[in-house]
Amino acid sequence: MMKKFTQMKSRILLLGCFCLFALGASANQHFYYFYDEFHPYPTGAGKIYVSNSKNEDTSAITDWTESYETQFCEYGLGGHDFYLYPKASEGWIPLGVAKGARSAEGEEWYPETDENGNIIISNQETPFRHSPTSTIYDDDSLTAVAKAPMFPEACGFLVYTHVATRVADGYKSFGKTATSKTVNNVGDEIQLIATPADERCHFTHWVRKSDGEKITDNPLSLTVNGAEEYEAYFSCDSAVVFDEPEGKYILWYNDNAHTITGSGTIEAYSFRSDSLKSNENDNNYWYVGKHSSTGSTYTQCPEILYVKGLAFLCETPQYNSYYNQTNPLAKWSGDDGIAASDIEDGLNYYILDLENMCFNKADASAGIPAKTMYFSLPSSTFSDNVPQTIYMTAKAAEETGISAAEINRAVNDNKIYDLNGIQLKSIGRDGIYIINGKKYLKK
Repeated sequence: MMKKFTQMKSRILLLGCFCLFALGASANQHFYYFYDEFHPYPTGAGKIYVSNSKNEDTSAITDWTESYETQFCEYGLGGHDFYLYPKASEGWIPLGVAKGARSAEGEEWYPETDENGNIIISNQETPFRHSPTSTIYDDDSLTAVAKAPMFPEACGFLVYTHVATRVADGYKSFGKTATSKTVNNVGDEIQLIATPADERCHFTHWVRKSDGEKITDNPLSLTVNGAEEYEAYFSCDSAVVFDEPEGKYILWYNDNAHTITGSGTIEAYSFRSDSLKSNENDNNYWYVGKHSSTGSTYTQCPEILYVKGLAFLCETPQYNSYYNQTNPLAKWSGDDGIAASDIEDGLNYYILDLENMCFNKADASAGIPAKTMYFSLPSSTFSDNVPQTIYMTAKAAEETGISAAEINRAVNDNKIYDLNGIQLKSIGRDGIYIINGKKYLKK
């Protein structure tokens, strides 16, 4: 068996020894010794490359192999992620990672299987990730190395097949897929099965990757004729779908918490009272920091979503008790808004300006518009003048160099700024620009 650990081992051992002197050991962390092996499966279906990095340039990899061992010592936690890169043989497709099992130490490893004899795929993330746990550790790195076992402690298999199923990107929270024969060969009669995650979710169709054909049969019966991938798509009764290829900020409010999923970028921003601050160099310049979340939205709390690509918000009221915003600053004006007669005396009201990513002081006599984010602050909050605009981040102050007072003052220097307050040399592509304190739209 080819051993691929020499350079990696010496490099990380040196790091481990440095950590010993620089950090010392703690009660919860030690030096862990990993000794693992990896194989493609079945033999001849492809080759493998193993790395600690999930960002390898596969075009630069030259040492593909059919067996791989790695040993190293690491300071920290007992779990570690390896990334398995595939190089498939003709007609085969990399499917995922399976954990290795063996009858006794020193015996050959084999992939774990279920009660039907099918290989259990533990991870289909790309690059394929395998996470073993080390049982060899010590407070001293050299002692941990001295305890190194004679044989690998764990094994991972990079599994290849001919017909593979996956859940399409962005839909992984809505269901899962399986094949009646995980590792199948040409001529096999197999079934592809898509299973929704719960009663809210529904299978909609398969997409055959080679030609894009949509197929609604589930299970889908077919004869294996060669390498082919099928992606499963689902719907969800309680899901809100966003598809914003260029990226967009969206105002969001709901009575129930929602989990966030999707193949694109989606982030929820909320605001808390303790984040309100003034710029150190200008008391007229106030900002309120954004608190971001990528996993869920809060219940009964207005937020701003940034969405780029495909994203879903799935209603999960069972999480309401966990996702309550603490010390909230922003409020929701409701479906009818807030009438002027309901405006409290002695408070300054600020309404969200989503286009410019800030909050502007409202005319209390006009009330608050419906379905918008706002907050109210007493005059005593401010040391000097009550600001007309409160920005969302401190970074805006650094980039802009323009205080709220300066923005509202007549300016005739003909300088050009974008909506973030960054000065430009000239007007570029279509968009909104600020010149002499006024907005101009170029189309």
